[in-house]
Amino acid sequence: MVKLQLKYGDLLLTEGGDPDKLGRGTFWEDQLPLCLHQNHIFRVRFDLTQLSPGFVSAQVSSAYGKKYFLAHAKQTTGIATINQRVLANFPLMMPPRPEQEAVAQQLAGKMEVAESLRRNLEERVAVLNQMTVALLRRAFSGEL
Repeated sequence: MVKLQLKYGDLLLTEGGDPDKLGRGTFWEDQLPLCLHQNHIFRVRFDLTQLSPGFVSAQVSSAYGKKYFLAHAKQTTGIATINQRVLANFPLMMPPRPEQEAVAQQLAGKMEVAESLRRNLEERVAVLNQMTVALLRRAFSGEL
Protein backbone atom coordinates (compact mmCIF):
# COMPACT_ATOMS: atom_id res chain seq x y z
CA MET A 1 0.00 0.00 0.00
CA VAL A 2 2.86 2.43 0.75
CA LYS A 3 4.01 2.08 -2.86
CA LEU A 4 0.69 3.55 -4.03
CA GLN A 5 0.55 6.34 -1.44
CA LEU A 6 0.76 9.86 -2.80
CA LYS A 7 3.18 12.46 -1.48
CA TYR A 8 3.16 16.22 -1.93
CA GLY A 9 4.45 17.11 -5.39
CA ASP A 10 3.68 13.78 -7.09
CA LEU A 11 2.66 14.38 -10.68
CA LEU A 12 -0.48 12.42 -11.63
CA LEU A 13 -1.26 11.71 -15.28
CA THR A 14 -3.77 9.55 -17.08
CA GLU A 15 -2.29 6.77 -19.16
CA GLY A 16 -4.77 7.11 -21.97
CA GLY A 17 -8.11 8.18 -23.30
CA ASP A 18 -9.15 10.65 -25.96
CA PRO A 19 -6.07 11.85 -27.91
CA ASP A 20 -6.78 15.48 -27.02
CA LYS A 21 -6.57 14.61 -23.32
CA LEU A 22 -3.16 12.94 -23.35
CA GLY A 23 -0.84 14.42 -20.76
CA ARG A 24 -3.68 15.79 -18.69
CA GLY A 25 -3.12 15.74 -15.01
CA THR A 26 -1.96 17.68 -12.03
CA PHE A 27 0.27 17.46 -9.03
CA TRP A 28 -0.78 16.22 -5.61
CA GLU A 29 -0.97 18.94 -2.94
CA ASP A 30 -1.82 16.77 0.11
CA GLN A 31 -5.53 17.51 -0.15
CA LEU A 32 -6.18 14.41 2.00
CA PRO A 33 -4.04 12.93 4.78
CA LEU A 34 -3.87 9.57 2.99
CA CYS A 35 -4.50 8.99 -0.69
CA LEU A 36 -3.59 6.10 -2.98
CA HIS A 37 -3.49 6.10 -6.76
CA GLN A 38 -4.63 3.28 -8.99
CA ASN A 39 -2.90 1.54 -11.87
CA HIS A 40 -4.45 3.62 -14.67
CA ILE A 41 -2.88 6.74 -13.26
CA PHE A 42 0.84 7.38 -13.63
CA ARG A 43 2.50 8.82 -10.58
CA VAL A 44 5.81 10.58 -11.18
CA ARG A 45 7.88 11.58 -8.17
CA PHE A 46 10.55 14.25 -8.51
CA ASP A 47 13.34 15.64 -6.40
CA LEU A 48 11.49 18.70 -5.11
CA THR A 49 14.74 20.54 -4.48
CA GLN A 50 15.36 20.47 -8.25
CA LEU A 51 11.87 20.67 -9.74
CA SER A 52 8.75 22.68 -8.99
CA PRO A 53 5.63 20.47 -9.21
CA GLY A 54 3.58 23.36 -10.62
CA PHE A 55 6.16 24.04 -13.32
CA VAL A 56 6.43 20.37 -14.33
CA SER A 57 2.65 19.95 -14.34
CA ALA A 58 2.20 23.04 -16.53
CA GLN A 59 4.91 21.90 -18.92
CA VAL A 60 3.51 18.39 -19.30
CA SER A 61 -0.03 19.66 -19.91
CA SER A 62 1.06 22.45 -22.27
CA ALA A 63 0.89 22.32 -26.07
CA TYR A 64 4.56 21.27 -25.93
CA GLY A 65 3.67 18.29 -23.73
CA LYS A 66 0.59 17.32 -25.68
CA LYS A 67 2.56 17.39 -28.94
CA TYR A 68 5.18 15.06 -27.43
CA PHE A 69 2.59 12.62 -26.05
CA LEU A 70 0.58 12.54 -29.29
CA ALA A 71 3.74 11.87 -31.30
CA HIS A 72 4.66 8.93 -29.04
CA ALA A 73 1.26 7.50 -28.11
CA LYS A 74 -0.18 4.23 -29.31
CA GLN A 75 -3.58 4.86 -30.87
CA THR A 76 -6.46 2.49 -31.44
CA THR A 77 -10.03 3.37 -32.39
CA GLY A 78 -10.04 6.86 -30.95
CA ILE A 79 -8.10 5.95 -27.81
CA ALA A 80 -4.50 6.99 -27.28
CA THR A 81 -2.23 5.59 -24.60
CA ILE A 82 1.25 6.29 -23.30
CA ASN A 83 3.47 4.00 -21.29
CA GLN A 84 6.15 4.40 -18.62
CA ARG A 85 8.93 4.56 -21.23
CA VAL A 86 7.25 7.41 -23.12
CA LEU A 87 6.72 9.23 -19.85
CA ALA A 88 10.31 8.67 -18.69
CA ASN A 89 11.66 10.04 -21.99
CA PHE A 90 9.65 13.26 -21.81
CA PRO A 91 12.06 16.09 -22.76
CA LEU A 92 11.59 18.10 -19.58
CA MET A 93 12.91 21.66 -19.67
CA MET A 94 14.72 22.41 -16.41
CA PRO A 95 15.56 26.05 -15.80
CA PRO A 96 16.86 26.92 -12.32
CA ARG A 97 14.37 26.18 -9.51
CA PRO A 98 13.67 29.86 -8.72
CA GLU A 99 12.74 30.47 -12.36
CA GLN A 100 10.47 27.42 -12.31
CA GLU A 101 8.70 28.78 -9.22
CA ALA A 102 8.27 32.20 -10.80
CA VAL A 103 6.74 30.69 -13.95
CA ALA A 104 4.47 28.39 -11.90
CA GLN A 105 3.27 31.32 -9.76
CA GLN A 106 2.56 33.48 -12.82
CA LEU A 107 0.60 30.64 -14.42
CA ALA A 108 -1.34 29.99 -11.21
CA GLY A 109 -2.26 33.67 -11.02
CA LYS A 110 -3.43 33.70 -14.63
CA MET A 111 -5.42 30.50 -14.07
CA GLU A 112 -7.16 32.12 -11.07
CA VAL A 113 -8.12 35.10 -13.23
CA ALA A 114 -9.35 32.80 -16.01
CA GLU A 115 -11.39 30.74 -13.53
CA SER A 116 -12.92 33.90 -12.07
CA LEU A 117 -13.86 35.09 -15.58
CA ARG A 118 -15.36 31.68 -16.38
CA ARG A 119 -17.52 31.75 -13.24
CA ASN A 120 -18.60 35.31 -13.99
CA LEU A 121 -19.61 34.36 -17.53
CA GLU A 122 -21.55 31.33 -16.28
CA GLU A 123 -23.45 33.57 -13.88
CA ARG A 124 -24.25 36.04 -16.66
CA VAL A 125 -25.45 33.26 -18.98
CA ALA A 126 -27.69 31.94 -16.19
CA VAL A 127 -29.20 35.44 -15.73
CA LEU A 128 -29.74 35.77 -19.50
CA ASN A 129 -31.42 32.36 -19.60
CA GLN A 130 -33.74 33.38 -16.78
CA MET A 131 -34.55 36.62 -18.59
CA THR A 132 -35.31 34.71 -21.79
CA VAL A 133 -37.68 32.35 -19.96
CA ALA A 134 -39.42 35.27 -18.27
CA LEU A 135 -39.74 37.15 -21.57
CA LEU A 136 -41.18 34.11 -23.35
CA ARG A 137 -43.64 33.52 -20.51
CA ARG A 138 -44.84 37.12 -20.76
CA ALA A 139 -45.03 36.92 -24.57
CA PHE A 140 -47.12 33.74 -24.58
CA SER A 141 -49.40 34.95 -21.82
CA GLY A 142 -50.16 38.11 -23.78
CA GLU A 143 -48.49 40.50 -21.33
CA LEU A 144 -46.29 42.08 -24.01
